[in-house]
Amino acid sequence: MGKLLFAMTSLIFVATVVVTPVRSDTAPQVDTKRIVTVPIADAPTYAKRALVIGINGYENVPKLTACANDAQHFAAFLRTKMGFQSVTVMTDEATTPDAMRPTGAHLKRQINLLLDGIVGGQTQLVLFYSGHGIRTQSAQDGDADWLVPLDADPSDIAGTCVNYSTFKSRLDTKQPARALLVMDACRNILQGKAAVGESGFGGKYLDLGPQVAELLSCQPTQTSLEGDPRDFTESVFTHFLLRGLGGDPDAIAPGGNFVTFDSLKLYVQGQVSEYAQTRIHSSQVPDGRATLGSMVLAKYSPGQRPAPTPVFMPDPVPTPQPVAPPTPTPVPAPKPVANNLNRPLYSTMVPKTWRQDFSGTMGTDVILRAPVDNDFQANITVIIRNGMSGHQLSEYSAQYNYFMSNSVPKWKLVSTKNLEVAGLKAIKFTGEYYMQQLDDNAHVEETFVINGDRSYDITFTALASNYPNYLPTYQALLTSLQFNDN
Repeated sequence: MGKLLFAMTSLIFVATVVVTPVRSDTAPQVDTKRIVTVPIADAPTYAKRALVIGINGYENVPKLTACANDAQHFAAFLRTKMGFQSVTVMTDEATTPDAMRPTGAHLKRQINLLLDGIVGGQTQLVLFYSGHGIRTQSAQDGDADWLVPLDADPSDIAGTCVNYSTFKSRLDTKQPARALLVMDACRNILQGKAAVGESGFGGKYLDLGPQVAELLSCQPTQTSLEGDPRDFTESVFTHFLLRGLGGDPDAIAPGGNFVTFDSLKLYVQGQVSEYAQTRIHSSQVPDGRATLGSMVLAKYSPGQRPAPTPVFMPDPVPTPQPVAPPTPTPVPAPKPVANNLNRPLYSTMVPKTWRQDFSGTMGTDVILRAPVDNDFQANITVIIRNGMSGHQLSEYSAQYNYFMSNSVPKWKLVSTKNLEVAGLKAIKFTGEYYMQQLDDNAHVEETFVINGDRSYDITFTALASNYPNYLPTYQALLTSLQFNDN
């Protein structure tokens, strides 16, 4: 069985242009149209640069085992599948030249070279990091996320680690052409050679531009896992990340041939979670955030897509005894992981681990139920109403809060927001109420969108304690929603 990785971080950073709210008049403009239509492989070769890092044999903190494989396999993917020629690989393997060993000094030098080589508005940059990562919130080290080099001293984080938050801020000012950050990271505080608690690694929020997207391998309370070596030799997250980017049919966004940020995020959420539960009897649910969830990462025509592969290898069938002619016993094929939800009137993306209920309870078209958490299942419901031609979203705004205040205990409306869903105007209400049976607060996000003669009421409900963990799934569902009755 695979081992737990105490603070393994696998950071892919596909640099995309980073934009802050205020820019100089001479700053390159963000080409959002290209971001959502042109895959990374189609960008000019001269514009693509990558730094790939994997660290196993830490000197002063717990050692890891899969990070070098993560780095080598990801570097090979960049070269063979995404057209990168300039790929710098840093690992602590025995064959690595001394200048490419990921010590603090060498890491800082290579990261500076990466940043200094950015051409604003043109460079497509990838930084992949697999190793320990931590976050500090102290007067000594500040509020920041840190990458942990081979020779890091846990008693001197600021002096011996690489400030990842500063890296993102510097990248923001450089404004390359595309940015994807993927971090396969446990969120543990390192103390000596032990992991002693959660640090929220990756939780330092920076307001970056619409061309930046970030994937994290797990929730703040979880551990990144290493797979069973009979199945694969990478970390669980990096393995399924590469499969999704490589065009696994379940990672393709609905209605097209693209792997987008949202479709990849939902794919790894479903695959990693299912593998962790089924194979390791543990829990790991990736997370992610992006302004442009429709950012195109890869494109595959139907003939190019690989056939779906099992989530994991089945355990070997025992060899029959030779005393009698054995009767072959077929090994059941694993069920395919279908992240697409295809309904007669719409389609969208949901994690495989969310159960789909089509019973029609409470007038729903579907109820999507998350794994049970604290005796309550976070859920997303879709209700379709006919005869809505001529109705306006403003009618929902006027009636919604009145209805909830009079029907839900201790209801509080937190915010109302106008947005677009599937290219149509929509309105979203965020609120909270008291769930008496569990003596806990629940959070609700309810989105209304009118399409022709029908309205769609899409509601997400979760306990307050788990709301941030499941919210990205709801956001990705809205982003990937497509109507079939236009």
